[in-house]
Amino acid sequence: MKSATFLAAGLCLTLAACSDEPTESAMRRAITNALMASYKIHVAGMALISSRPPPEPMLSAFKSHGCKPAIGVPGHVCEISFAINGVDRGVSTGRFFKQADGTLAIADR
Repeated sequence: MKSATFLAAGLCLTLAACSDEPTESAMRRAITNALMASYKIHVAGMALISSRPPPEPMLSAFKSHGCKPAIGVPGHVCEISFAINGVDRGVSTGRFFKQADGTLAIADR
């Protein structure tokens, strides 16, 4: 019985390792990178009109609710919930894909 349990656990770990579904930490990094890129563009535009920039966005909470392979495009479509600077943004869907350098990114809508 014990060996069957270890065999089942090993099989689950093997299958999980082969999956190309993005990890929650990789998705979190991808969202943070997209937020910062958008923020930098926004701040650059505000500098042209001498306006004070808003606070830097910070991903204060993040949770993945599951992913499935995207259809017709690379990556996975994932249901996620997150908060930015403590403000809950609710549940939304995003497509995550690997860039040429292997890092995960989120697609623009």
